[in-house]
Amino acid sequence: MKETKPLSSGLELPHTRHPHDTINIMTHDAIQEILMCWNIPFGILRDDITFYGSPERSKARWAVESKDSTLYVLEKLHEVDTNHKEKVAQVIAFFHDKKLPAVSYIKTQHNTYVVEYKKSHWLLSKFIHNVPLQRPQYTQDAWRGEQIANFLMQLSHTSKTARSDLAKMNIPIFSLKDQIISLTHKISHHDPKKYKKLVPILTFVKEELFEKYDTLPIGFCHGDLHAMNILWGKKNINAVIDWEFLGYKPETYDLALTVGCIGIENPNFLQDDMARVLIQKVRNANIYQEESWKYFLELIIAIRLIWLELWLKNNDTDIVNLELAYIQILIKESKYLKNIWDI
Repeated sequence: MKETKPLSSGLELPHTRHPHDTINIMTHDAIQEILMCWNIPFGILRDDITFYGSPERSKARWAVESKDSTLYVLEKLHEVDTNHKEKVAQVIAFFHDKKLPAVSYIKTQHNTYVVEYKKSHWLLSKFIHNVPLQRPQYTQDAWRGEQIANFLMQLSHTSKTARSDLAKMNIPIFSLKDQIISLTHKISHHDPKKYKKLVPILTFVKEELFEKYDTLPIGFCHGDLHAMNILWGKKNINAVIDWEFLGYKPETYDLALTVGCIGIENPNFLQDDMARVLIQKVRNANIYQEESWKYFLELIIAIRLIWLELWLKNNDTDIVNLELAYIQILIKESKYLKNIWDI
């Protein structure tokens, strides 16, 4: 193992801020009527159930138990999302049928996934039990890195062998480059002070990634893969959730996003077991082209700008400043990290 060094002093993600699901009151009769769209007799609401994944993906979520004691997750959708959610549900079902650990939504009597009830739209899936993720201790678990690597290998293999089937679903190609250019314009016009802080980072991304971005190999990606979007078993992945950003992106996108999220917990964790095992197992599997690896670290930095956009929207000054400091460390230590990761 190569000798490591501290990457930060005191830079660590606070774990006191967890978004919660919106509390919505639903009557027994309303839930019963909605569930009958799937021919499922309603039993009871389960307020004791904890959800994982981002609550922002839907307006609200409920854990419901049917009369035969099966647990389900009922989601009320944001109205602008209904067509996209239907497409996402179709793609998830496809990968679920191919034996990937994806939580498939349940089809209705009308062969659709999304249900309309009293001008609102709904999705239903089975509840998957999991072992809660301990933050930030999880970053020391080599087995988690190995399990995520296995998932990425399976996703890559399945999407490549089923390319013609996926093509029929008209899955979009996502341009990270275009999104960052759009973000740059917004910030420069609305917040010149923040834009000034971003200039060195944007210059790095434009010079080190954008010139090659359009020629990078693309592949099918989950789009928001990280440890908190996984329902974990004791030593395995029970399910991968929150596929809303799926699509065709630079082929190392999921790996880059996952590794970047390990480092935001604390940049020193980028040198620890989970990150190193994950990167090396994927590297050794040869599922990505060499050209992609050349720009892997630069892609991590570019993806962090998308997270920065989210923190800016939420007006979270502390996290914005932490993110900026983290990105600056990634840029400063880029050669060192590439050496540590053997890429």
